[in-house]
Amino acid sequence: MNINQFKNFACIAKNKSISKAAAELFITQQALSKSMRVLQDELGTELFFRTSRGVQLTDFGEEVLAVSKTMVRSYDSCMKMIGDIARQNKNVVTISYEHAFLPFAIPAEFITSMGDMNIKFKVAGDVNTVIDNVNNKNADVGFCSKAGDAGGLEYIPVFDDPIYFIMSKSHHLAKKTELNLADLRDVAQIRPAVNSVTITSFINECIGEGFYPNFVFESTDLSFMVRTLLTNNVVQLTARFVIPAIMSEDLVCVPLRHRSLRLQVGFLVKNNDRLPRVQSLINAVLSYHGIDQKNDFPSEGHLR
Repeated sequence: MNINQFKNFACIAKNKSISKAAAELFITQQALSKSMRVLQDELGTELFFRTSRGVQLTDFGEEVLAVSKTMVRSYDSCMKMIGDIARQNKNVVTISYEHAFLPFAIPAEFITSMGDMNIKFKVAGDVNTVIDNVNNKNADVGFCSKAGDAGGLEYIPVFDDPIYFIMSKSHHLAKKTELNLADLRDVAQIRPAVNSVTITSFINECIGEGFYPNFVFESTDLSFMVRTLLTNNVVQLTARFVIPAIMSEDLVCVPLRHRSLRLQVGFLVKNNDRLPRVQSLINAVLSYHGIDQKNDFPSEGHLR
């Protein structure tokens, strides 16, 4: 049994004629009669009988008709809802991102500029989960640190920047034009409470230099971080795209110069399964950050 059989049955009951119902349904009378024979066989009893006044419903047919009308109305309503959902999701792009600060690379004003595109963010917590989400189609695209093994996905770079440290103007490192790891030995730091490839790499490089970073706070709350930077003698590792969200006239950003420590972040997509709306989003983000399709990165300069 299927919904079309009950739609056909309801149409016959309304017209009291198989031929009139067939004309209304734009199918042949033979096809409609066959559909009703199959339905009656599946139900195990007759739904109607022919008289000189046309088709008449049996008592069972009257009961089935009442249920059929409710079923058809519910079906049509559900199909409309599904259609609405499909239209709403037609331009949805779900981005699986590595940690809580990466959405700052795609800020609110950019999302607004995308018009009908509905961008949804799904935090993954680490790069491997981002890769899994894209491969398993739990997300349309990934946005994360560059991984050594991208799980067969294509990496499209967006940022290839030095790491920055933000601090108050009164901090003793604030007058430097750039930092090296030795400058950070014993310096109190806020550690962003995220699983980040960049933070892990920074810690490993510090250990290689003979010390462990002096993390005294840990948080993902930007307002707390800013207050702490302004009122305590601490610094915080950050990225270029986060700086506009936390910068104030009382804070300074100084880049870390290092042979290998850089913040490399980009998109992860399936090579042979890239939706047009995903490509439109990627192109728009690259354009927003002044990057052409050849991935020519803008000059970094010093954010002071």
